[in-house]
Amino acid sequence: MLLTAMTACEKKEGSAPVAQVTEVTAQTTTETTQAMRPPVLLYRTNDDGTAAVQGYDMLSENVEKPRYQSVLRIPDEIDGLKVTAIDAEGFADADYFGIVEFPERIFEMGDGCFRNSALSGLTLHETLPMTYGNEAFAGCEKLEHVWLTDSVMTFGNDAFTGCTGLADFHYQEGTLIAGNNFCAGLTGMWNLILDCDATLGNGAFSGCTSLTHIDLSGGTVTLGDDCFTGCTGTETLLFTEAELHFGSGCFAGCSADSLTISDCTGEIGDNCFTDCKEMHYVLIQEGITKIGAGAFSGCESVDSFIIPATVTEIGEGAFAGCGDALLMAPAGSYAAKYAEEHGLEYSEL
Repeated sequence: MLLTAMTACEKKEGSAPVAQVTEVTAQTTTETTQAMRPPVLLYRTNDDGTAAVQGYDMLSENVEKPRYQSVLRIPDEIDGLKVTAIDAEGFADADYFGIVEFPERIFEMGDGCFRNSALSGLTLHETLPMTYGNEAFAGCEKLEHVWLTDSVMTFGNDAFTGCTGLADFHYQEGTLIAGNNFCAGLTGMWNLILDCDATLGNGAFSGCTSLTHIDLSGGTVTLGDDCFTGCTGTETLLFTEAELHFGSGCFAGCSADSLTISDCTGEIGDNCFTDCKEMHYVLIQEGITKIGAGAFSGCESVDSFIIPATVTEIGEGAFAGCGDALLMAPAGSYAAKYAEEHGLEYSEL
């Protein structure tokens, strides 16, 4: 009979510990040797004496392949070691589970840890920080819903790209830090609610053509360049009680009918809403201090812009190509003077 155990090899100075396979051979009959053994969950030992799961042993002879289970439970401990990480590509291409339950004290998941797997739903509500590598869940075509809450989570680039079945993404409370192209090109996604502190990389949701509802509220929201560019199915844009920092072109070409920025502070970046040709109404309440160059250029269907007195800087061409849109602002405000200097239709609030 062939027994396989995972141990930590001697660590060379300056190098990371790696897993070592120790083979123990016992004399037995040929029939017993060929008997299939249950699936083995592999791991390596971290420097701090915790374990990083490496997925199931799929290569050794006489090892059964994991049978399908609706819920895959990652153990809290392996051989007495606390599980705190999942290695890169640990469960990539796995087709033997639908949902994953994680240990309470897991901190890190490597690049592609669940890439192209059969994962169908993702709920994470840990109170400890967690870091995900690049393409952590990329290509999970069966993934439909993502619900994250009450944590600090950092995702690398392309974390959910290729998740063609993903329809709903909701992060409540906590902090979300997402890399470039986070959910780019997900044509089936229709609902996005980020009620948290959120930092989204360049092109994070670009090309999500079915994204009808975007609600970013309740925290500090920093959007990279072209963050929502090409979201041609968007109907509403709502920002409430948030500190806003919008990058260049982050909503360019969106099809939203209206924009409401309520009880927010911060700035609107250059070309932020350029060529939103279906937008009819823009309401910006007290708190926003800057509207960047070309911010609303090409928004040819807007009937009126409501601009507060807190705006003290408006970039060149911010309202270029907006036809006969009416700019409404308090008398004597910077926006009122800007309208007069640039020959824009103006009405006093």
